[in-house]
Amino acid sequence: MKKIYVFTVALLAFAACSKNEGNNNENPEPQPTYATISFEDCELTDKSNIPASGEEVTYEEFGASFNCVNQYYELSGIWVANAYEVSNLDSEYSSVLSDRYVICNTGAEVAGADDTANYSVWNFTPSNESLLPQMTFGEGVAKKIVSAKVNNVAKYWYIIKAGYYSKPAFSEGDYYEVIFTGYDAAGEVTGTVPVIMADYRDGKTFVMEEWTEVDLSALGEVNKVVLTATPSETLANAFYGDFYAVCVDEIKFEVPAEE
Repeated sequence: MKKIYVFTVALLAFAACSKNEGNNNENPEPQPTYATISFEDCELTDKSNIPASGEEVTYEEFGASFNCVNQYYELSGIWVANAYEVSNLDSEYSSVLSDRYVICNTGAEVAGADDTANYSVWNFTPSNESLLPQMTFGEGVAKKIVSAKVNNVAKYWYIIKAGYYSKPAFSEGDYYEVIFTGYDAAGEVTGTVPVIMADYRDGKTFVMEEWTEVDLSALGEVNKVVLTATPSETLANAFYGDFYAVCVDEIKFEVPAEE
């Protein structure tokens, strides 16, 4: 009986010691919290917040700013919309809704990702070379980007699939890639994330036509995120220059504990 008693006491002491050791963890690893920019609070007029010619607009959400300039009806920057175009190769190009809205091939009743109405369009035209589409936080502010959801605009989808009047559709070797680049508060590059929007290389015939989540964590902590593009010659020629656009929604980032 004595041996059993001693053994029991030893077990109880070990359990108590283990429990106390667990309680001594005074600095547990904090769990990150996240915020998601969904553009739902943006007030739209006729399906978008596109500024009038010669004007500009700025939308802000969770400390991030999105600026768009309309110069002679050419848009540069980031604007917000809530309309979409259903993919349809049987119609004439002129009946496609617009180059301004997201392509949708899912039968969704809303335009944005995750059953939201609004989304953003990151747009560049040569007339505003100084304004690349970019999301910016305040001066000296850096936040860790996690992910975003992207999709093609209707006009690009159609050109890739069917061509544009005398301009040919995509064929073997063509592609459309956009690149997200992060910058810290000092203006230094933090990282880049390329995203393939269409790929006809090596026998593929891929064209993005639904909201697709993209991992942006490689950008790290950023003060701003800038979009550029590297379309193949077929797509570039269809716009007579370096025009490009991509739809972006549900931008997720980590919220610092002090906020």
